[in-house]
Amino acid sequence: MMTGTFDFDDFMTQTRMISKMGSLSGMMKMIPGMAGVLPGDAMYEGEKKLFAYQEMINVMEPEERKDPKMLLDNPGADLRWKRIVEESGRSMEEAKNFQREFSNLRLMMTRMSSRLSEKTGFDPSKGKDAAIDESALQELDMKNLAMMSQNRQARRKLEKQSRRAGSDDDTPQKGFGGGGGGGGGKKKKKR
Repeated sequence: MMTGTFDFDDFMTQTRMISKMGSLSGMMKMIPGMAGVLPGDAMYEGEKKLFAYQEMINVMEPEERKDPKMLLDNPGADLRWKRIVEESGRSMEEAKNFQREFSNLRLMMTRMSSRLSEKTGFDPSKGKDAAIDESALQELDMKNLAMMSQNRQARRKLEKQSRRAGSDDDTPQKGFGGGGGGGGGKKKKKR
């Protein structure tokens, strides 16, 4: 990840770190406001997926783990995935899901890296010589980080907090002032 890329080895490192911290449901309970957000069976399914993905990565060749393009953007990738599926004891459907989820994760990591680079001057391609502009880093607040991560729930929570605090930033204020906002009262959601 330090080079600005995200490969299967990075994925394994991240999942091992998560595993060392305990179960996903146990970790969610430690995060304020996250306990009970996802049902226990969804957490269990997530842990099963991670285990299946780890099994598939474990049977990949070292060059496949280092260069995901060999398995994602290559005409011969189907034969490689067939071998991986057979050796890991998994199904081709699981492999396709993994490919899709890994591609999405890789895209998200790339976007976050480029946005962080824009905001802080950090260039991960420089490896150990990469430096962060400390003054730019101090300017990053939780709102900017939420916007960079494209986490809709985090953005909405911050926008809601800003509205409650009556902040003067450029966040649109719904229900205040003119403009046909339909009043300012809260409406109950119909279920």
